[in-house]
Amino acid sequence: MTVGFLATARAEAGYDPVARGIHWLVAVLVVAVVGLGWVVDGTPRNSPTREWVLLLHRSLGLTILIVMLFRAAWRRLRPPPPLPDSLRLIEIAL
Repeated sequence: MTVGFLATARAEAGYDPVARGIHWLVAVLVVAVVGLGWVVDGTPRNSPTREWVLLLHRSLGLTILIVMLFRAAWRRLRPPPPLPDSLRLIEIAL
């Protein structure tokens, strides 16, 4: 009886705060990396500014990789909530 209640509470609660935080952290980092990629294109070659922007771009890219690996491990330990019963098969496949 308690297990059913916990499963229902988990399904209603959605994703846990850590999963949500990781999601938004990656979203912000991706926007920053894309922005830095555009900035790199506009900086003169062999300049200290370009080297700094490239270093920052690469560092944030590696940070995204590390956070995504942590996200994969977190998801394996804490599975996502079940899909709603109202979804059709085509929606589940997407």
